[in-house]
Amino acid sequence: MAQELAHPIRQLVMLALRWSLLVSLTLMILVVSGILLAVNYYGGQQIAEELSGQYLHKTGDLVEQKLVDFFQPVVKNLLNAQKWAKHGVVKPEDVKGSNAVYIPILEEYDQVTSIATGDADGYSYRLGAEKENFQSRISDASKKDALPELALWSPDGELLKSWTDKKPFDARDRPWYLGAMENYKRAGQQVHQTEIYWSDPFILRTSKSPGIAASLPYEHPSGKVYVMTFNLMLTKLSDFTASLHPSPNGKAFVLSEQGAVIGFPADPRYATSEARALAVKGDSEELPKPEELDIPDLMAAAKLWLGQGKPNDQVLAFDSGGERWRVIFRRYRLPFRQTPTSVIWMGMMVPERDFLEQAKRQQRNILAVSAGALALAMLLAFGLARIYAQPLRKLAEQSEKITELDLRPGQPIRTHVLETYQLAESQERMRTALDSFARYIPTEVVRELLRRGEAARIGARACEVTVMFSDVRGFTTISERMTPEALTAHMADYFESLMNLIILERGTIDKMIGDAIMALWGAPVDDKNHARNAVRACLRCQLFLKDFNEKCKQDGRPPLITGFGLSSGIAMVGNMGAPARLNYTAIGDIVNLASRLEGTTKMYGTGILCSEATKDQAGPGFEWRLVDLVAVKGKTMPVKVYEPLGPVGAVDQADLDFARAYEAAFHQYLKQDFAGALDSLDGARKIRPEDVSLHRLAVLCREYLEAPPGKDWDGVERLKTK
Repeated sequence: MAQELAHPIRQLVMLALRWSLLVSLTLMILVVSGILLAVNYYGGQQIAEELSGQYLHKTGDLVEQKLVDFFQPVVKNLLNAQKWAKHGVVKPEDVKGSNAVYIPILEEYDQVTSIATGDADGYSYRLGAEKENFQSRISDASKKDALPELALWSPDGELLKSWTDKKPFDARDRPWYLGAMENYKRAGQQVHQTEIYWSDPFILRTSKSPGIAASLPYEHPSGKVYVMTFNLMLTKLSDFTASLHPSPNGKAFVLSEQGAVIGFPADPRYATSEARALAVKGDSEELPKPEELDIPDLMAAAKLWLGQGKPNDQVLAFDSGGERWRVIFRRYRLPFRQTPTSVIWMGMMVPERDFLEQAKRQQRNILAVSAGALALAMLLAFGLARIYAQPLRKLAEQSEKITELDLRPGQPIRTHVLETYQLAESQERMRTALDSFARYIPTEVVRELLRRGEAARIGARACEVTVMFSDVRGFTTISERMTPEALTAHMADYFESLMNLIILERGTIDKMIGDAIMALWGAPVDDKNHARNAVRACLRCQLFLKDFNEKCKQDGRPPLITGFGLSSGIAMVGNMGAPARLNYTAIGDIVNLASRLEGTTKMYGTGILCSEATKDQAGPGFEWRLVDLVAVKGKTMPVKVYEPLGPVGAVDQADLDFARAYEAAFHQYLKQDFAGALDSLDGARKIRPEDVSLHRLAVLCREYLEAPPGKDWDGVERLKTK
């Protein structure tokens, strides 16, 4: 009795020791891994802060230099133009002379979209880029009801056309004129001591794009003072900032003093100049705010910046989209201007993950090492048990698959235990043998019969199915012209593709009879769409054969012209034969009818023929052609036979027109209107002059015109052969 109790107790002790070893090793590994992860995490945060600040400041320097390159040429040309005006080189009233100066500037600096002048008398001249040409505007507001005169000039200064604008224009009420004159007064009316006036960013009147104006007062040799302005297109800033990445996922942008976006950040919705232009134009006359662009990280950064009083060149942190960001705003003062609204703001922001990648990689390495250590602990604790248990467990799993007729090769069983090795070898030989025999019978049939408990018993049940027969035309001639090896390889390609298409549409291969295939839909697995799936399978087979036979001709192999017959209805389906040798198949009238329809395809020159029952049960979704009214050999009741043309919407109009013309002729034929049928066939012949079924019906009509049938004639084609 004591010995009987000792064995279970010993098992419990062994199990407890193994678990104790596993738990101890696991805890030690988890503690060490946790410490390493914590050190790595906090070190990564410090690295992220330092690196993100460096990247942001460097990007700020880059953006600032871009702004200098963008605005400085304008300053240079404005100051030069003051000298030209003083010496009479630039005269607003001298259009051609002004164009000679303005056109080279507009061509060289694509950020300058137009140059304009205006004086106290209301005279104004403007020249702006207009695609590859230039458009000028002369306006004299001193004249009552005077409208601006517009003109188009070539790059060579040649006048191309001129016309009158419909809207009056007065430069004296424009902000660029008023601002420059205000600076002129502030400088004691000393032209060369007047600072450049920079307008706030605005929507340009002509292009409806974001822009900014820079203007200065000029003095004519006569002493007359007028104002010149350069209008700059700010879209070039967006082209730069949208392509700039301070880090792999970082962004740069530019804001006006009022918080409007004048330089877009990188964003998939605004990745192109066209998309950014649409966002700016819209129906508004104002530049978009960050919230209007619906870029969450931009909105969060701008809100933080405004909330903290617009700090300059300070690294700030915020959360957006579930991650931590760092951002810096840097003030940029426009050249030669000192008024409170004299700045625009550069913004640069980066997500912390761009700088934590190395730390996260180390964390992943630590986790990987920890996982490896845990796996090693499990190996140490359960090593001996795994030597025996794992191979046996795999053998059990593979045995379960074999009972379900899943005969695919499994993973090799690796073991140093002799008995386990012998068992694995025996099981593999059994799987190989079953896999070989499974190629002679449909595996899905056996699997379904096993599920129903019908395997290895004679018996059948009545069920509604669709039966298909296919046959290669002229196969005897083909086989006589090819060697056995070449014929076998040729037919293997043919059978493999057709059977795969049938199985793909839920069909069951019943048997192959030489070059013929018999297939079922609706058994052994019930299928309420058996007719539709069968029709789809035959149409797909036809499409395959079209390409297959074309390739055969190119390769010098004989094409395999195949006919298909389909019939639907009640059949007896089950295990037929004798107790020693069974065959799962279907028998009944619809089986015979499907076989006869396959043979009849030759007489009508069609690839597929279906019974009326198949057509009706297939449902909508297919185009059909009524071919004939047929009574197969041994049957007195006729059936309508149809040719499926293809899915609705996928059939050529010419094929549909032919089918309708043929059916019209066939209905006239059944009514003994043979002359009318011939007329209808003439229309069909124009579409398919060589059609076999058309030729056959025409011959019958002519014969009956010469020798009319009796009153009991019903138009049924009674087949005398199988």
